[in-house]
Amino acid sequence: QEVGGERFLAEALPDAKVDDLRILMDSLIKKQKFAAAILASGGERPAFVIGVREDLVASKGLKAGDLAKEVGQACGGGGGGREFQAQAGAGDASKVPAGLLKFEELVRAKLA
Repeated sequence: QEVGGERFLAEALPDAKVDDLRILMDSLIKKQKFAAAILASGGERPAFVIGVREDLVASKGLKAGDLAKEVGQACGGGGGGREFQAQAGAGDASKVPAGLLKFEELVRAKLA
């Protein structure tokens, strides 16, 4: 997906483990230069890994920790972390789509 000339990604990978998501996130943000991305794991207690490209923290105020907090709240869980990479949790797997949608909403608003 794209907004304001920047690419972002919101994807659920139900079979992935959180460590795998972190490795994939590094590739998406650092090598493929996505502005921001969120990846969701599956299972009974799904987790979200969120990444933001460094230059957008200062220029657009887009911070992974803030996104994680909002995404977690939208899913009946919590979240937080650093400006460039953070994590959130969902109450259960049925809440993952709501978390991905919240992320898209927040990123579109910041990058528009």
